[in-house]
Amino acid sequence: MDGMKEVINKQEVVKVYINEKSDNFHFEEKVNFNRRTKTELYGMSTDRAGLTTAALDPKGTYVVAINNQRANNEPLNGKNGTQTGKNASATFFHEVLDEGLNHHINKGSESNPVKYQNAALENLNLSPRDASDHIK
Repeated sequence: MDGMKEVINKQEVVKVYINEKSDNFHFEEKVNFNRRTKTELYGMSTDRAGLTTAALDPKGTYVVAINNQRANNEPLNGKNGTQTGKNASATFFHEVLDEGLNHHINKGSESNPVKYQNAALENLNLSPRDASDHIK
């Protein structure tokens, strides 16, 4: 809850998009960089369980994309040679809090890149992630 309170109280905006229909996420949005002079179409695609972008605009708007089916069906490397559980809500916490809040907004202030995801997994009695497969 502390992480959720912190991200909610930030001035930056994190937009979450959940793809329910396939394992390939494609996102496009018009982003206004300057209301008078510049609007651009921003797009991204991913076949990973989740992805968080860097800021799309100077105001600090971030996009989280979650492929729900993939997140619910693909375990990650767990601690001590185990595998994590398959859980889209743990992926959500990872993308919004570990990636969005800690990595992007707070500029890497937290040394553990899967801290919040592991808290969510442990709350579900699932093995925590070891982050060896985490892209840095």
